[in-house]
Amino acid sequence: MNQQPPHQHNLDITNTSIREAQIGQAGNDLQQIQYVTVYESFSLAKLIGRRQVNLPTQQEEYRFRKVLLNKVKQYWVNGVLEKSLHNQALIELGIEERLDLVEQPSSIIKEIPNECQPLSENQSVSDVFNQMGEGRTLLILGEPGAGKTITLLKLAQDLITRTEEDLSQPIPVILNLSSWGNNPQKFNDWLIEELNSKYQISTELSKDWMRNEQLILLLDGLDEVKVEYRSSCVQAINQFSQEHGLTEIVVCSRIQDYQALSNPLQLQAAIYIQSLTPQQVNQYLDSAGSQLEAVKTLLEEDTALQELVKSPLILSVITLAYQGKKVEELLQIASVEKRREHLFNTYIERMFKRKEVNQQYSKDQVIHWLNWLAQKMYQTSQSVFLIEKMQPNLLQSNVQKNLYQIEIILIGIIVIGLILFLGRTLDLDNDKINLFNVLTINILLWSLVLWWNFGRGKVEIETFETLTWPWKKTQKDLLNALKYGLSWSLILSPMGILWCYITWENPKWPIGYEKILIFGTILGLIFALIIGLIRSFKGSEIEIKTIPNQGIIKSFYNAVIVVLVSWIILFLIIFTLFPQGLQSKTSIISWGLILGLLFGGGISVIQHFSLRFILWVKGFIPHNLARFLDYASERVFLQKVGGGYIFVHRILLEHFATRIHSSQSEIRNTYKTIKILFVGGAIIIISLIYGTVCLNFAEFQLKSQANMLISAMDAVRKYNHDYITPLLRTEADEKLLMESIPTFAVNQVFNVFAAAYKNDYGDYIYKSAMINPSNLNDKATLEEIKIIETLKQQDLDTQRQPAGQNIDQGYQDQVAVQNIDQGYVKIEDRDYFYTSRPIKITDKTCLSCHSTLEKAPQSLQVLYKQGKYVANQGFGWELNTVIGAKVVYVPATEVYKIAQKDFIILVGAFILISAVVIIAMSILYSH
Repeated sequence: MNQQPPHQHNLDITNTSIREAQIGQAGNDLQQIQYVTVYESFSLAKLIGRRQVNLPTQQEEYRFRKVLLNKVKQYWVNGVLEKSLHNQALIELGIEERLDLVEQPSSIIKEIPNECQPLSENQSVSDVFNQMGEGRTLLILGEPGAGKTITLLKLAQDLITRTEEDLSQPIPVILNLSSWGNNPQKFNDWLIEELNSKYQISTELSKDWMRNEQLILLLDGLDEVKVEYRSSCVQAINQFSQEHGLTEIVVCSRIQDYQALSNPLQLQAAIYIQSLTPQQVNQYLDSAGSQLEAVKTLLEEDTALQELVKSPLILSVITLAYQGKKVEELLQIASVEKRREHLFNTYIERMFKRKEVNQQYSKDQVIHWLNWLAQKMYQTSQSVFLIEKMQPNLLQSNVQKNLYQIEIILIGIIVIGLILFLGRTLDLDNDKINLFNVLTINILLWSLVLWWNFGRGKVEIETFETLTWPWKKTQKDLLNALKYGLSWSLILSPMGILWCYITWENPKWPIGYEKILIFGTILGLIFALIIGLIRSFKGSEIEIKTIPNQGIIKSFYNAVIVVLVSWIILFLIIFTLFPQGLQSKTSIISWGLILGLLFGGGISVIQHFSLRFILWVKGFIPHNLARFLDYASERVFLQKVGGGYIFVHRILLEHFATRIHSSQSEIRNTYKTIKILFVGGAIIIISLIYGTVCLNFAEFQLKSQANMLISAMDAVRKYNHDYITPLLRTEADEKLLMESIPTFAVNQVFNVFAAAYKNDYGDYIYKSAMINPSNLNDKATLEEIKIIETLKQQDLDTQRQPAGQNIDQGYQDQVAVQNIDQGYVKIEDRDYFYTSRPIKITDKTCLSCHSTLEKAPQSLQVLYKQGKYVANQGFGWELNTVIGAKVVYVPATEVYKIAQKDFIILVGAFILISAVVIIAMSILYSH
């Protein structure tokens, strides 16, 4: 046993020191040992055997090497090791050589000792590693909490310092073997994945560095690999070591777990970190003074406690848990496991009583949530918990996973509802498109998106964390992105043609259908190029995460950027080049959202918060997870490292996972209330959305009825103009016959129609509103003048395009169906929904009565002279000019009645389905 003259430390174990206290961490976790830690005499002046490595020929590789080295240093040395050594009393631990625990390569001719060989005084692990020469490999063993990981980190610190001085030296990288057990594979493949996910090193560069022996592998947590895969992991490491003989490797493991393996590691050497001696423990307790006097007294008789204090970690916990206690308060427990459990429970209680931390959560809540977190980390061999790395495998049952998928699909349904609402406001002024088909195809498209992502069982959450300018990428990356995008055109171009065919209302033959083929293909190519552009902008994960959930936050921002860029590109191209029949704002909005969701990281954001919502509703996590984890760190249960969190030691994690059981009655009652509020809130939100949708469809239905009425009145107008007026022309020259005037005939027919079908159409109003009519009853109101001006502007816009075929004669539309206006208006304090079409002079014979008084029929001139009509009233009309509007007014109550009827049906169906689902889930949970 190597011992150093004791340092005379007077330990002040106060609340202030506890506030800064951290406990040692094993595995991949943080090694922060309060008052006690591993102390070894690392001397940077000692050389750690150098080997010649060919200098990189490219400046870019130097930059990559420097970046990787900086990541390892920032996270493990600055973020973990240095914090663990802050304000602590140091006890030097002895180390002994254990060559009997490794199978040395046959090339090393050395007699293996039959027993442990203590190393010489002041010899450190760094010295041992230094003396091995080329291709050195080492196994570090120890008891739980003995300081294995901190020893590994100190070695890493020395190696990093050396490599910083000469970047041509191999780069030390720290990896945790626990993730290998989650996906057993060839060790080369695992290393490539870990280097990419942990340090964002590309596959090509990782392969090159492994091939040229440019990495020093510091592998922690062999004992954290799942038991059933641990032997396979050892075989994989041995095979890798044989294939890469010059790659330096250091492995850490608990000694009991390692000795249980059937086959040893084939490494050059093994060392065992010795436990604390009674002399070291007594020296430490003496330095604490009276604060730990009860512990000293108890140690004389309690054999279980004597066994536990051999670990620096346990001594640290004792310092925090038992400080200031009386002997009578410390129960004498014979069992080591019982004493350990009592010790950690006391430590947890002590941390809850710290006055420096505000009480944000109840004790039961904190224990319940940490219990769940520890269980999940223990089951998945996870050491660092990153909020953005949460995956659906955290859900315990298939029912919960199904609820997770259903929730995301419900979010999709809400999006569909919003798109339907947008359709009401964005595309109603464009009657060149078939609005019903547009809405239908968007619903089908979103259904396909939802099925593609969730109906096929795809549950992995993949973040989109960084955007990289394309010119910063290699030509090969850009070419691959372009190929990826263009491959989508094989699917998207046919879909584009189908969309154009369904969307365009009455395209002309043959030129309209030729445009459908051309613009549909172009649309597919546009989408393909946008997808390729997004691919070229996508970067790797954030190099060093500094805040909780940073990956999801960045994914959200990037999704918004992708949506906005997609909207800009699509709006510019479609509204500049495409015909009006394909200018659907609703579709563009929908497409931009889909691109942002599928290719810009939006799906990962929805998946993440849906997962957290399910876990929150089930009571497994709080709604503000980051705030709780920060609170647990203040209570010294967790340690925050960058944007992640770790238990202060793996033993504490195991304690929470296996020995802590919280009282959940209060929590369950709380979350029952949350579920009720959630269901009620969901019903309210969905009801509001579908209420708007129902109103939209009601307006659509009434507009169709109103257009049908207008078309019917146009037929009456045409019949009167073509047949009745010529028959009465001779008599009308002598005496004005109102029946010969088409507008009069239309009004009379509508009045008869409304009276005959009073129950359905009695409150409808039809008016041929004109700015300068002959009959003052047809005089346009101020609101109707606005309608006429709108229709005039539409007509001018239409004239800039090839004119449609002349359907009617006389007072008829020369424009296509798109020239309409609709909305709400108040008439005599009553709200009406209206729809209108223009009245346009397209027949020269109409001007015989309405150009000038001198050209009007004699019978009409007599009426003007008699004063029955005001001078110039009904004159001054011009050919091919909109002079008025045909307007149908429907009481707004009719709209609300139809919407209410549809709303009741939809909400009733939703409530019925929800009730069935709740009953079914209750039955499943009961079994």
